[in-house]
Formats: sequence, C-alpha cells, structure tokens
Amino acid sequence: MSPQMIALIKSHIKRYPEAELVDIYKLLYQIANGPKHYAVVFDADQYFQEWASAPAENFPPTEAISADGQLVRTHWGPLREMGMDPNALMEIFWQTVFHYQPHPEYLIHWWRNLKDLIIRGELPFPLSQYDELDAEFQQWGFMPKHHSESFVRAYNPHYFVVLKSLIEPFLERLRNKS
Repeated sequence: MSPQMIALIKSHIKRYPEAELVDIYKLLYQIANGPKHYAVVFDADQYFQEWASAPAENFPPTEAISADGQLVRTHWGPLREMGMDPNALMEIFWQTVFHYQPHPEYLIHWWRNLKDLIIRGELPFPLSQYDELDAEFQQWGFMPKHHSESFVRAYNPHYFVVLKSLIEPFLERLRNKS
C-alpha cells in the first residue's frame, strides 16, 4: 500500500474517530469500485427525502476519498445549504457511475495490507475485527458494506461518491453566487 493510501486511511480515522474497520473497508471499496454498487439499489424518492433532512454540520461539501483526490464524497446537507440542485447532484452521481473505471484488484491488495497495518499497530482496530470480516469475504467475496452502526450514530452520513472533475464546476458556480 502506498504511503499516500496509508495517510488517507489514517486521516479518515482521525476525522471519524468512531469509525470501525468496516468503515475503512467501505472507504477502500468506494475508491476501488466507485459508486456502481449504489446505483443498483438507488431509490430517487428516498434520495429526495434524505436530501431534505441530511445534516449540514460536521461535514465539508466534498471530501476527497482517493489518494489522488479525484474521487470525493459529496455530502448532501452542506451542498443543500450552498444551494446545490439535488437533481444536478443526482446527474453527477449517474455520470460517475457510467464513467468511473473500477479497479477491484486494488481492493484485494489494500485489504491484505490492512492486516499488516493492524498487526504492526499502525491502525487502531483489533485483529479479530479483521479476521471476522475476512472470513465473510472468503465465503462471499468482496461485497459492498454499510457503514457501522457507531459511524451512522455519530455522523449520520448522507453522500454520493462522485468524480471531483464533475462536481467542481457546480461548486465553483455556487461559490461565485455567494
């Protein structure tokens, strides 16, 4: 695992101290695979309901989740407060679904490296959490996972994963309006 990826993971843990190992796995899954897994279960009615009530505090409008900064989580609450059109954000999500090139082979490599980081004490997770998830992956494969209950309770996340290049022009216009 590159030093940039290790730094990204550690930064994520620092930003979200209630994160569990499954939340770090989710981060790595999103980087490797983009948002395609969410497109399968996406419900527009639910999105608009959650958009209206997503918390605006505790999150920046976007948060880089890849070491190169090209993939970001777009947090709905702060974007709503900035005046973002939820339909435009939904279109950016769909464009990302169609244009992001997944690299699932990266996830396998990163997952194995996480174990080494845990064993060396560089990440604050018990090895038993890793072994439990790893047994599940050995049986079912690397599948999308939800955030942990502690993460949801602490942060109430509502976001899309999108390509930064697609959201930036919208953010620039919103910033210029204010």
